[in-house]
Amino acid sequence: MLKLSFWLLLIINGVLLALQQGVFGVQPVPQREPLRLALQLHPEQIRPLPVENPAPVLPVTPAPLPAVSAVTPVPVALPPTPAAVVASPVVPAVIPAVTPAVTPPVAPPAAVPVPLPPAAKTPPSVVAPQASAPAPVLSTACIEIGDFSPVEADKFAARLLTLKPPLVPTRRMVQEISNYMLYIPPQGSQEAAEHKAGELRRLHLDDFQILTEPPALRWSISLGVFKTEQAAKSRIASLIQIGVRSANIMARTASTSKLVLQLPHFEPGSRAGVDSLKKYFPTQEVRDCPARPAVSPA
Repeated sequence: MLKLSFWLLLIINGVLLALQQGVFGVQPVPQREPLRLALQLHPEQIRPLPVENPAPVLPVTPAPLPAVSAVTPVPVALPPTPAAVVASPVVPAVIPAVTPAVTPPVAPPAAVPVPLPPAAKTPPSVVAPQASAPAPVLSTACIEIGDFSPVEADKFAARLLTLKPPLVPTRRMVQEISNYMLYIPPQGSQEAAEHKAGELRRLHLDDFQILTEPPALRWSISLGVFKTEQAAKSRIASLIQIGVRSANIMARTASTSKLVLQLPHFEPGSRAGVDSLKKYFPTQEVRDCPARPAVSPA
């Protein structure tokens, strides 16, 4: 609809423009001076008419301002001036001399005796109580024996009770370490693990394995399993020399647990009795208890 209206207006404007330009043979009548004045009919008969009895123009007289009467001054009667004040001359005041008064000497007050406080009484001598005998100090030594099975732990504990003095152990459950594994931590994906294996091959290492189990070690690389920790440490030292610096040691425990018998506050004089029981358990070892982590004060 808008397009149709636009084209209609455009066509109409074009036709009007053509008529004004005389395209269709019809010359338009010019509407501008002086041609328009030439088309007047009998312009000579047009005359201006005179104005009859024009109204007189009255002069405008400004209104007179109101007269302002002269202000007559009114005399103001002043109070009469006292004659005494006018006639008497001004006499300067005479200030009499002031003689300072003499203060008679005052006798000092008589000394008043001040009573002394009563002498403090000497307290009776206090007899310090005699110090009691110090409490016996418990020994801080601690030893532990073996890695027992539950049956062997019961047998050894029963023999400790036969000593003089008898010893009562405490029991601690430990996991038996079966071996030590040397490994590179998980790489996150199979592609990363394969890339790390390629680096090991370029270092002329072939005795490794990419692990997929257990889930905690998925995509890690095993570099060998050793019976003792010292052997694992020796291997990792040789790997560091050829450029492998990300290897770690992990202790792997057995599926069974062992019992350790501890003797806290152990007296050194009882060591001979404990050693005498070792002949019944030759595979067990007597050693010091592991050090506990220090607890900082609150």
